[in-house]
Amino acid sequence: MKEKSLKTNFIYQNLYQLVRIMTPLITIPIISDSFGPSGIGLISYSSTIMQYFLLFVTLGVQLYYNRIIANSRNSEENLARDFWSILYSKIIFGIFVLMVYIIVIIVFIKENQIIYYIQGIYIIGAMIDISWFYAGLEDFKLTSLSNVLASIGVLIVVIVFINDSSDLLIYVFIINIVTVCNQIPLYIRLRRYNLKNTFDKALILLYFKNSFQYLLPTGSFLFCNMITITLLRVFADYFEVGIISNGFNLVSIIVTLVTTIDLVLIPKLSRVTSNYNYDKLIKFLFKNINIQLFLTIPLAFGLTAIMPIFHLWFFGEKFNELVNISPYLSILIIIIPLNTLISRQFILVTNQMRYYNLTIIYSCLINFILGLIFIPHLGLIGALIIRIIAEIYIMISRFKKIRSFSQFEFDFSSIIKATISSLIMYISVIYINFPIENLFIVTIFQLIVGVIIFVITSLLLKNKLFINLLSYLN
Repeated sequence: MKEKSLKTNFIYQNLYQLVRIMTPLITIPIISDSFGPSGIGLISYSSTIMQYFLLFVTLGVQLYYNRIIANSRNSEENLARDFWSILYSKIIFGIFVLMVYIIVIIVFIKENQIIYYIQGIYIIGAMIDISWFYAGLEDFKLTSLSNVLASIGVLIVVIVFINDSSDLLIYVFIINIVTVCNQIPLYIRLRRYNLKNTFDKALILLYFKNSFQYLLPTGSFLFCNMITITLLRVFADYFEVGIISNGFNLVSIIVTLVTTIDLVLIPKLSRVTSNYNYDKLIKFLFKNINIQLFLTIPLAFGLTAIMPIFHLWFFGEKFNELVNISPYLSILIIIIPLNTLISRQFILVTNQMRYYNLTIIYSCLINFILGLIFIPHLGLIGALIIRIIAEIYIMISRFKKIRSFSQFEFDFSSIIKATISSLIMYISVIYINFPIENLFIVTIFQLIVGVIIFVITSLLLKNKLFINLLSYLN
């Protein structure tokens, strides 16, 4: 099978991630203005309930199934057998999960049931998803283009049809139905691979059983957010859920931008570890961690600096509380990508599943127990504090594990320099007066000034990570 270029895959993945990042920049202001914090809170909470079930349907999609395909790609017979065994496993269990979800809605949900039913469409889309097949083959072109078209479709619908709170059901339907529609091109393309419809019943059970090891890795970041939103809804109302949901959406956009490279590299890292080339893996990990921190530290400072102006035109005045919680969101922007990087590029590819699952379980327990204590008294701030504590626990646990495997050293000099540059950038952005009435233009100027100051100070401080990043991109 023809080897795909890593750079080509990186381009296609980044094309999709660019659209994925840019689309919310257009849709979030529209839906925030149309639905307000309470409407956003209702959408987010109903989606959260659905996602508890979705976690089971998406078992192993990004981190397990694509590794199976990557390892069987050189044998047409094994490739066909693994593909159909995985797909049948997903569909059979997905139907069961969907039935349980519907029963839960009937029994426990008394208000706005139609929204919860519509959210269930997402489960169907995840059930028939085969993007893992193309990821294992390192063929990101079709999946990326399909997702791009789906995102553009959502964008068009939001711009044309979403005007006020009466359009909430239309919006929920559209964002869920695209998960089904964007699978159509992937199934059509399957014909070129001549995958004979053959499967192994034993493998169906084996893959189903093994995929449960990836329940928490698939949803670690998502699961803690889900717990936080659920507890916040118990002790508060949809308004506060809407505020924190938009905050998490903003963090998610930035995390997606930073961690895009991971999904492209997993198949190659899988082959590296299958050859027991751990020295190469660790060297690769160390380099990426330092470069990532060079990116996330200024992003964190930058978000806090622009939020007082940014939120007014992006979310609207009803979301003023985002200014107060932005420092907490900024901390998550540094920690979450770091945890994700270590997990994907070291813990998971070296198959340390038991350890990883235990740490995620403990972090979720921390999130839940502290949530019961903090949220009733501190509300939004308490919810974010427990999220940070849970992520810090994961981070400390990860580094302890790496040190037990090999010595690990940060490039503290470069990280400190990046922090100094970020602090200078932050002070400059918040104190420079821009005599412009258009808030969007003001934010653009803030971003331009911030980037220029950060780059100049990094050069003046001779930050090694800046040079390494340029080399990495080349």
